[in-house]
Amino acid sequence: NIARAGVEDRVSPMVMRSERAVEGWHKPIGFLWIDGDHRYEGVSMDFHCWAPHVVPGGIIAFHDTYSWEGVRRLIDEKVLRTPGYKVLGQLDGILAIEKTPFLSFIDQANIFVTRSLRGIYNRARLGKKHWRALPRKLLRGLATPKI
Repeated sequence: NIARAGVEDRVSPMVMRSERAVEGWHKPIGFLWIDGDHRYEGVSMDFHCWAPHVVPGGIIAFHDTYSWEGVRRLIDEKVLRTPGYKVLGQLDGILAIEKTPFLSFIDQANIFVTRSLRGIYNRARLGKKHWRALPRKLLRGLATPKI
């Protein structure tokens, strides 16, 4: 897939556990995709070990942010409360954040809205409310690219 996409010069597959791969890592990262161990401890370790290598303006994307309890907890309890990141968008189960030294008022409001809608969705999901998809659809609308 990497060769077919023509990105061999930019993608370095590392077939090993994340905590082993980060040992001695010193390269800057522009895009970090987190989709491995879905337990809270595993996804938390991935975020905290690899995020320091992401450059300002770099993006971290998390997969399965609704469907796995560990990922959901990390996003809601830590990631969306960690200074230095703005929300680019939530599209279905993928949440993308950007590392930034400055959060504008709009960025702060977007974090607040994202946290609020995710919270509403999570409570509605647990209560099996028939309207539980509405907050996810609203988040999807906020993720529309700005031109």
